[in-house]
Amino acid sequence: MVNWSSVENRAFGEEYFRDRIAYAETIESRKYIDLDPSDLSENCVFAIVRLAEDAGPMPPASWTNTGSWTASPLPDGARNDLGLPELCMPYWSSETTRRVMTAVGSPGSFIAQPDENTVLIYSPVEHLAAMVALAFD
Repeated sequence: MVNWSSVENRAFGEEYFRDRIAYAETIESRKYIDLDPSDLSENCVFAIVRLAEDAGPMPPASWTNTGSWTASPLPDGARNDLGLPELCMPYWSSETTRRVMTAVGSPGSFIAQPDENTVLIYSPVEHLAAMVALAFD
């Protein structure tokens, strides 16, 4: 059995964002998973951080190699296709869930989906950045 509150899980936010963006602290993170094909939420991996006070208004180009960030709010169809944040929300505090959903649904944030199993969120409005993914191996 994996210990979800392990040091490795708590340190994953720092590990993931260290060389990607300027951030102040990790809000939520989860690195280790149970690979359970019957419950995809068990496969959630995420790192959510509070942006540094001097974070820029746009996501850093170095964060994703796709370069295809979409400004929020996402149209309803695109928001429904996103799916990953909602799937992983049972592992987050209610405050983190509110902030992520506000970031995706309100103007002033940016969303990227570098592959079908990963969503990136950069939100100066909510002062957060998030990487949410489903891991399958």
